[in-house]
Amino acid sequence: MTRRLAHQGRTESYADAPPEAVFDIVSDVTRVGEWSHECRGAHWVGAEREAAPGVRFRGILQTYDLLHVAPGFDRIYWFLIKGHRDRRGALAADLDRLAALAAAFSRR
Repeated sequence: MTRRLAHQGRTESYADAPPEAVFDIVSDVTRVGEWSHECRGAHWVGAEREAAPGVRFRGILQTYDLLHVAPGFDRIYWFLIKGHRDRRGALAADLDRLAALAAAFSRR
């Protein structure tokens, strides 16, 4: 039996907030730690302080214990360890946190 693995997906969340409130939070990289399960924070690199083409930032990611596997076996590991391939729950939780922040932000 051949099993196909999804290479794309979709996760949605609904916010009781205008799109501008959501965009204000997403475009401010210094706030990513408030809603992301992976990125703990970020800061702007250079003088710019808002998102625009060419503007750079540096993110601070959650640290993971890395397991070294021989080349080729990484795909087997990915296939066997569901948490490394199915991140729908974590991404949905990120979007729910983002929606809650946007709703609170828009009520101010």
